[in-house]
Amino acid sequence: AAADGSFYFTADDHETLLARAKNANEGATPSGVALMARALMRAGLLLGSEERYERGLAVLRAHHDVLRDRPDAVPSLARAAMFHLGDPREVVVVGEPGDPRTAALLREAWGGVGLPRVCALLTAGNRARLEELSPLFVGKTADGAPRAYVCSRGACRAPVTTAAELSKALAAPSAEAR
Repeated sequence: AAADGSFYFTADDHETLLARAKNANEGATPSGVALMARALMRAGLLLGSEERYERGLAVLRAHHDVLRDRPDAVPSLARAAMFHLGDPREVVVVGEPGDPRTAALLREAWGGVGLPRVCALLTAGNRARLEELSPLFVGKTADGAPRAYVCSRGACRAPVTTAAELSKALAAPSAEAR
C-alpha cells in the first residue's frame, strides 16, 4: 500500500524498479486500484469492519483529483465512489437454499436497480462460521420461514419475509434503520 492510501502494481519486495506504478486510469481492463477500493468497502460492510471500509475510502481520497477532473479516465474508480456515496446496504437472507421463499428473497436482494448493496445467505450449514467472521450475522434467525434483514452499517431493520417487503425495505432511507 502507498502512503497516500492507494495501491502499487508491484509488491514491496519486488526487484528494484525505477518507479513503482499505482495508476488508477483504465484501458481495456478495469483498474486494479479501483477494484481493490470497492472490494475493501464491500468486505468492510459484510465483515462489520469499519477499518476495511475506511481503507477503501482512503483509495478514493488518494485519487480525488482525477475523480473530480477526469472521471471518464477512471470509470471503475468512479463506480466505487458511487457505491460509497449511494449509502450501501447490507442484506442478509436467512433460509435454506432449496426453499423457493429463500430463492425469491435472494432474487430481490441481488437484482434490480437502486441502492448499492452487499448480500449474503445465512444457512444452518454456514451460520457458525459466518457468526465467527462478522457481527452482521449474529442473531439473524429465520423463525420457521426465510427472512431478509436490511442493514445500514450494521444497524438493521426488522426482518421481512417477502420479496415485495424486501424491495420496500431497500428503498427506505437508512435513517429508518433500527
